[in-house]
This record gives sequence, C-alpha cells and structure tokens, in this order.
Amino acid sequence: MGLFDTIVIEGLKLKTPAEVKSYLQTADKQLPNDFQTKDLNNGMITYYIDANSQMHVEHYVETGKRIKRDNFWEKWPDNRSFLERLFFRIKNKSLDNALSQTVPEFKKIKKKYDGTHTFNFYTYEEIAGRYLDIEYKAQAVAGKVKKIELVKYEIESVAAANKRKADREVFDKKMQESFEARKRFTATWYYPVLREVYNPIVFAARSTVQWVCQKIITWSYRWRGV
Repeated sequence: MGLFDTIVIEGLKLKTPAEVKSYLQTADKQLPNDFQTKDLNNGMITYYIDANSQMHVEHYVETGKRIKRDNFWEKWPDNRSFLERLFFRIKNKSLDNALSQTVPEFKKIKKKYDGTHTFNFYTYEEIAGRYLDIEYKAQAVAGKVKKIELVKYEIESVAAANKRKADREVFDKKMQESFEARKRFTATWYYPVLREVYNPIVFAARSTVQWVCQKIITWSYRWRGV
C-alpha cells in the first residue's frame, strides 16, 4: 500500500449515489468520513475539510512538559534464550544509557491549510458485511475546496462477500490450529531445553552469516569498472 495521507470530512455533505445511499439506509449506517489520499504529501498526515469547505492540517507542538519514554518492546514477552538476552544486553548497554528516560510531550492542533491541489480521496470499508469502495476528486485553491465530484463507487456483491467470509473462516481455522500446535509445543518439558541450547546455535549461525555477507557487500563497493 505504501504511505498515504488521511482526509477527514467534518460536517461537509458529500454527494452519495442513490445505490450507496439506499444500502447505507438499509444497514442503518452512514458514509465513512475518513478517507485516504496519495495525491498530497504521503507523510501519514491528517487533513480536515470542515463544513465551510476550508481545509486544515494536523500539527503536533510541544507542551513544554516531559513524559516517560514509552518502550514498545517492554509490553512483549521475551522468549529469547538466556545467552541471546545477555548478548543484546551487553551490545545495547551504551545505547540504553544514552537514551533519556523522558521525552517531550506533544499535543495535537489544527492549522488552516493554504495549499492548492487537485487530489483524489477514497475509502474501502466493510459496512454491514459488504465492502464499499468509493472515490472522490477534490479541487482546493489556497486551502479552500472549490469542488468535490464523485469518481467511482462499487458495493461488494453478496456472492463475493460470502466467498470472502468463507475463505476468511478457513484461514482463521488454520491459524488457530497453528497457534494451538505452538502452544502444545511450548508446554512440553523439553521446550525450555531446546530454547536454551538450540536457539543460541541458530542465532550464532545466522549472525555469523549476516556479518560475513555484510563484509562482502562492503568490500564489493571497492570494485571499480573500467
């Protein structure tokens, strides 16, 4: 998929095809107000279009406070062997000491946007068991949206939705069986032994191969053509 930006429609009425409107009413749903676009910065930025067709862009500014650093990996169980954990503890010791335990706090604000663009925005979302694919084109001048037109739309057929659900059920069943098999394996008496003996051997072999490959790559940069 790649990077994209988000377009949020706030209070602005978008043109909805009769078929889509009827389907949404039957499902007691509304047209999604979050869309994606690849025609702006593609920097995972959120833009807003308000009821007056004015665009705003999301910014983050420092509050002047500092908060505790959120270590994502602390929330994950560490199933590595003792030797692997020891290796990375020694390797990353200087890095851990260099990192501050606190980071600046930021808050989200909206700033009026003054760009001039023509951009498409779209959504592909499951509504009442079927996917709605709808796309619009907008023309903005100095941050003011002058025109929005419907480009295309499609509602997933009942047959396609049923097939997708059946395929998903088969996939979920296989994944569950795989998880259960892994759970049974880790519950055996010999799993801790394998983890502490076999895993370090695999880790050392993999690290050695990666180190050798990296050296070969670095050395190959010295080659020069005629």
